[in-house]
Amino acid sequence: MHFRFIAALFLFFTSVCAFGANVAPDGFPTGQDTPEGVATDLARVFISHDAALFDKICVPPYGGKDVRDSYGIYCYALKKSLGDEAKRKVPSPDAPKSVGKVFAARRLTANGPVSYGSTVLGFEDVQFVDVGVYLVSGDRSLNRTLVVKINGKWFVHPEPSISPLLCKGLNEEDDSVTDWTEKEKVSPPAKTTPPVPAPPASKP
Repeated sequence: MHFRFIAALFLFFTSVCAFGANVAPDGFPTGQDTPEGVATDLARVFISHDAALFDKICVPPYGGKDVRDSYGIYCYALKKSLGDEAKRKVPSPDAPKSVGKVFAARRLTANGPVSYGSTVLGFEDVQFVDVGVYLVSGDRSLNRTLVVKINGKWFVHPEPSISPLLCKGLNEEDDSVTDWTEKEKVSPPAKTTPPVPAPPASKP
C-alpha cells in the first residue's frame, strides 16, 4: 500500500511538471505562472496571515489617483487585519483553515473587462477563479477571485469593485464546474479532501 501511494504521488508530480503547473504541498496550484495558482495563493494569504505573499501576488497600483488611493487604503487595511487575526489566541470562526477545491480559470462573459483592462490599463488578460476553502468553524466558503496578467505573470485583484469596468458581471457568472486538474490535464492529488460545493460566490 505504501509503495502504491508513493508511485501515485510520483506520477502526479511528474504529470504536473510536464504541463507546467506548480503544486504546493497541499496538492493545489501555486505561483504566478497560472491564474489558478495565484488565486489559490490568495486563499493561503488568509490561511497563514502572510502579508508578504499578499504584497507579492496583488496587482500593482494602477489607474488614476482616485483608484490608486482607494486601492492603497484597502490593501493597508487588509494587511492590518491579517496581523490582527494572527495575534488572536483563538482564530475567528469564519477564517479560512485550508484549501478544499480549485476550479479552472475562466474569462468573463462580457467583453468589457478584458477590453478595458487591455486598452486602458495595459493588462494582457483578465480572468477569474473560484476557490473553495474550509473555515475554522467547519463550514465551507467559495471565493471568486479576479486575476489579471501583466508582463507574463498573473496577479490577483483583492477588491475588484474599486474598478467597476474591470469586474463587470463578475458575480453574475455561473458557478464553475471544471476542476483545475482537468484544465492542466493532470491527475488529482493522491490524497484529496472532500470537494467544496459551490454556494454563491463572495470576495475573499
